Parts: sequence; structure tokens; C-alpha cells
Amino acid sequence: MARNLAPVSEPGLSVLCAEPGLSLAAKGLACYLLTRPPRTVTFAELFRANSDPMPLIYGAVRELEAAGIVARVAGRRGRSRDTAGIQLRTPVAT
Repeated sequence: MARNLAPVSEPGLSVLCAEPGLSLAAKGLACYLLTRPPRTVTFAELFRANSDPMPLIYGAVRELEAAGIVARVAGRRGRSRDTAGIQLRTPVAT
């Protein structure tokens, strides 16, 4: 089966890839979030979904948070460890 080599048409992805201030880890995490339904993605899900250690994931989250691309979501009381996560804000080209 031939690969689809059509250009990327997702505007959010184009904005993220053009951002020179983000590390590749942060860009990869943002791209992963773009593939998920628009909801909170927990840190437990992020850890299960890839082979990166949690310190690297937290570093990428901090970068994206500083750039205004993601927002942290507090966990539910009593279950914050299982439900705390991040939610993608829609990137906008300037």
C-alpha cells in the first residue's frame, strides 16, 4: 500500500512545528494531544502511551504550559493522582 504523502493540513500542527522555542519532546507531546479527542488527558495516560520517563513528560508539559499551548487540569479530590492532567488549547497563528 502506498503511503499518503499529502501535505499536513492541520493548522494547529503547522503552528506547533514552526515554533522554534519548543523542544522536540514538547512538539511531540503537542502533536500527540492533537490526535486525541478534545478532553483532559491524564498524566497516567501519557505515561502509558509512550516509553518516555515521567521527568521528560513533565518537562515537555512545562514547556507547553509556558507557551500557552496546554493548561493543567487539577485532579478530582481524593483521586488527584489518577485524574490530574492537561488539556490542549487550540494554537492560533499570529
